[in-house]
Amino acid sequence: MSDKKTIKISEDQLHSLFQESLTDEATNPSDLSPLLGSLLSPRERYRERELIASGGMKNIYSVFDSKTERHVALAELKKEMPVEVYEAFLMEAKLTGLLEHPNIITIHDIGIYADEKPYFTMELKIGDSLGAIIDGIRTDEAKYTSKFNLADLLNIFIKVCDAMAYAHSRSVIHLDLKPDNIQIGTFGEVLVCDWGLGKIIGGKSFDNYETQLLNPDFINNITLIGQIKGTPGYMSPEQINRKHDKSCQCDIYSLGAILYALLTKDSPIKGNTEDILKKTVSGFIIPPEKITDLKHIPKSLSAVAMKALALEPTDRYDSVTQLRDEVNNFLQGHSTDAQNATLLTEATLFFKRHLAACSIAFISLLLISVGTLLFIGDLNTSIKNEAMARQTAEQEQKRALAAQLKAEMATKLYEDQQRRSQEALKLYQDEKNWSDNFMRVSAKEVMQHIYRLTDVDIYSNPINALKKANSSLDALIANREAEAPKILFQQRAYINFIRCEFYKVVQSPYNHGALLPIAQELIKTHSADNLISPENFQLMIDLSLNHNYGHFNTVLTKMLSYDAVLRKSTSEHSQLVHSVLKHRNRGWEKQIFKFSKKENHLQIHGSKLHSLGISFRDSRSKQDINYCL
Repeated sequence: MSDKKTIKISEDQLHSLFQESLTDEATNPSDLSPLLGSLLSPRERYRERELIASGGMKNIYSVFDSKTERHVALAELKKEMPVEVYEAFLMEAKLTGLLEHPNIITIHDIGIYADEKPYFTMELKIGDSLGAIIDGIRTDEAKYTSKFNLADLLNIFIKVCDAMAYAHSRSVIHLDLKPDNIQIGTFGEVLVCDWGLGKIIGGKSFDNYETQLLNPDFINNITLIGQIKGTPGYMSPEQINRKHDKSCQCDIYSLGAILYALLTKDSPIKGNTEDILKKTVSGFIIPPEKITDLKHIPKSLSAVAMKALALEPTDRYDSVTQLRDEVNNFLQGHSTDAQNATLLTEATLFFKRHLAACSIAFISLLLISVGTLLFIGDLNTSIKNEAMARQTAEQEQKRALAAQLKAEMATKLYEDQQRRSQEALKLYQDEKNWSDNFMRVSAKEVMQHIYRLTDVDIYSNPINALKKANSSLDALIANREAEAPKILFQQRAYINFIRCEFYKVVQSPYNHGALLPIAQELIKTHSADNLISPENFQLMIDLSLNHNYGHFNTVLTKMLSYDAVLRKSTSEHSQLVHSVLKHRNRGWEKQIFKFSKKENHLQIHGSKLHSLGISFRDSRSKQDINYCL
């Protein structure tokens, strides 16, 4: 018997040998086709990831699809998201994929990673959200204001309405329409995005989509999560009150809010989240046309927005198509149903729509009217000439009698003229006496009012006090320069000196004491912005020492009060204060005067520093005046 050895091979080893034999005999398809090899590498498919947006639940990346060799947008859940939200995340992609419309974002691919986390990709548009465009127009950014006027924004709105009309025809509602969820491409493409809260009417809603989030904070521009789903300021009252069913009217309300934002560049309801929700359920919204800061908002569009934003769903438009047609009517020059236009408004719109035809008709009518008037004029001229010929004979007969009557009338006229001259002379003298008395009384009353403004009110509201004083003087002097008292001109020059309008002081017919020579020197170096420089202010103080004016310290205090309100630079104003302190405290020793612009703090110290302000009792108003520099 020959020796035989039995070799035992396990099932795994046998399977391994079988696979090796197959590998040796088979040809790798990727070696024959590089494109096929790229399709067989799903892990490397999406590369060049760049985060472009982040929400409460998911991140959006710009990625390069190596299969199709193009850039797409990839959405994936954040790392902390639990498994319970996977289904809702994928259902969003499925729902969006069902809606094939040029103004609705297109879904390219849905899949899962090796770690079983889902993702989906969609088309990537380079551009801005409608929310960013509205913010840019509100802040007057040139790249937005030059590109988007009201008509451009309304055409974008119409495309959004087209998308939503299509979605509603498929029984799908969005429930989170807002400017931030509308993407505007570089070449004018309009896409409605983020259907995460979408619902099929009569079917299953995605209510678990965001209820798993751990931190459901309310932020006005972020979709609300938890029991209430939507964006405050754009969500309908039915979405807040869960007792009401969600319908297409919810999206119509949101479209009305978007139209409101296009008109006003702001959301229809503002405040914190709690205030916004209360105002939403109460229907408290100010119509765009009644916002005082805004101008030129068309009343017709304001009425359309307010109808779409009606508190009761039955008071809104029946469909998105009706809302879209209303905006189309406005763009085409027609009135809107919501406007309830009058006959005059309809006529005005008709004229604007048919401007050329109406202009031709008007010119034709004008030419016919002018021709008719010319013909009638010629006919009247002929009739008048004939009548004048008949009257000439009669007039010749009457001339003799007329000559006699003229002589008698001339005598009577002379006597009447003499009597009227005497009466006119007496009336002039009476009026002059009355005018002189009125000027004296008025000047006294006005000066009492002006002294109150320039001696008391100037320390509490200097700009308004001096403005009122000058206005009162101008009103009294106007057209009465000859008879106006000298003191009125002097007081006006005094006020102009306090306001540093030195050229007006020099031009005044009557000057206020020693202020004239000081003003004549200051106009040589003073700028025209009515803010005296610290150097010129010190020069003014030095000049006052050579010109005796007993109230110059009071003038300085009033000028400081006026300068403190008008000047924006606290540092420069402090230099003026320093000059006044040195003037009033000429024995001031060991002077310390430091102003910290960073800390907005002033340090004053030294010996023989006695005066930091003024304190007196106004003799006219009987009030105590205390003013600290």
